Amino acid sequence: MTKSERRYLELLWSKGTSKRQIARMMGRSPSTICRAINNEKNWDYKRVPWFRGRQHVIKMYCAEKAEKNFVQNKSKCGAKYKFIGNEMLFRDIEKSILSGLSPETAVGRLKYQGVKVDITARTIYNYVTQGFSEVTPFDLRYK
Repeated sequence: MTKSERRYLELLWSKGTSKRQIARMMGRSPSTICRAINNEKNWDYKRVPWFRGRQHVIKMYCAEKAEKNFVQNKSKCGAKYKFIGNEMLFRDIEKSILSGLSPETAVGRLKYQGVKVDITARTIYNYVTQGFSEVTPFDLRYK
């Protein structure tokens, strides 16, 4: 759902519109609307004055919290960078490439020296072309 759809959902839900009616109005599946509303992370709590000797707390759907949770969850998706935590390994590979070796040879040499290397030369090429390295594409030796 988009940010504006979440705001619209919040408005309709606060007016007392049913989940199925909201789904029809928004052109979404009822299960999508139910999941959005029923997710406790998307709730905002509001204290209501004392009524009949008890203080009431009302839970309400909050579009801002839903958007924040969506962005946070989306950031966890996708492939993770393989060099995070292995910066020293990557610096060694960069030095080898800058001294004239190809990425394949640099990785092979490290493996021969007994260093555990769990990346491929293709990964190194990708990192260099995406700008994650001090090595430029002109420094690479291609086959």
